[in-house]
Amino acid sequence: MKPTTTWDEPAQQLRDLTDLVVRAGKSAPPPELRGLLEQAKELLRPLAAPAEEVIAEDEATMQSVETMDHDRSMLTGTANPIAPPVRKAEHNGSAEARANLGLAYQGPPGRVHGGMLAALLDHTLGGAQPRDRARFTRTLTIDYLAGTPLYTNLVVTARAEETSGRKVWLNGEITVDGQVTARARGLWVGPRDPDLD
Repeated sequence: MKPTTTWDEPAQQLRDLTDLVVRAGKSAPPPELRGLLEQAKELLRPLAAPAEEVIAEDEATMQSVETMDHDRSMLTGTANPIAPPVRKAEHNGSAEARANLGLAYQGPPGRVHGGMLAALLDHTLGGAQPRDRARFTRTLTIDYLAGTPLYTNLVVTARAEETSGRKVWLNGEITVDGQVTARARGLWVGPRDPDLD
């Protein structure tokens, strides 16, 4: 389990705020809300590094599969307010993720958006690859078998099927209460490495 960062709590408060905004419906926002949000932005602005610096920092630390999950990850980043966040456990050759997604991730009414399910599958399959090098998604095919309900515990499982040098084929699925709602198969390919190839 990753250690918490100083930004985990503010990120969770922003997730809670997002959920409330999405559920506010057609009600008019209270007039004082805009001022409070502007104040928050002004407090954060001097702390924010330029995006290029943040990207360069992430590139410098992403040397292996183990460092691909980070605090800013859009799915597992506890310091990222748009992350659900997803709880993930990885082993060499398999991975499992768990999530419970609310209205912010809705596609059809009451169901999780298919694009969000694709992101969950992509991320979890990537975590199931062997640890010898970092590989990245080349192809991903998804079969949506049933609607995936909101506010329900989802389990995403993935496993490596076959490895050949820089390539690994993976498969996985999303289940809700034991029912498979989506299934995926994909190919991950790593950059050329003369020491490994």
